[in-house]
Amino acid sequence: MAENHPLGVEPAVLLDALGACRTVLVRAQRTMRRKSGLYRSTDAVVAEIDELALVLTGDRTYFYASGHAEQMRHSKR
Repeated sequence: MAENHPLGVEPAVLLDALGACRTVLVRAQRTMRRKSGLYRSTDAVVAEIDELALVLTGDRTYFYASGHAEQMRHSKR
């Protein structure tokens, strides 16, 4: 149950939301100047998402592989 989990939410639910957020940030970075403050800020958030993925899954590159959401759906069964 989510209320018993230390995060207060199931890790799979959190990973789905983080994956969606990371995808949008990486897409947005494509339009930014690489040395801008905005780019550096979004890059920092992406790095922190990857760190949280490491804590939750043991794999910092969890979101790098295509189909991470599909992997989570299969693990829920």
